[in-house]
Amino acid sequence: MRPRSLVEFLKDARVPYTTFRHRAAFTAEEEADVSHVPGRSWAKVVFNAGTHTDAIRMHWGDLADVVRPVVGVFARPPARL
Repeated sequence: MRPRSLVEFLKDARVPYTTFRHRAAFTAEEEADVSHVPGRSWAKVVFNAGTHTDAIRMHWGDLADVVRPVVGVFARPPARL
């Protein structure tokens, strides 16, 4: 069962989302696999809903509007030859 506070938070923010259940998984790779979601999408628009068997899918723009994430650059620019 998803934590009630998460559902209330998303409803209060009027953010469209979908939830779905899957068999228990404990890593992002496992979660993507059991949810039949491409791994490249998992951390971006699908995330754990507070349990090991629930997930939430939403558009990146809606998530960004609600949580206002800090986006960092973690790679060095390519070296000039």
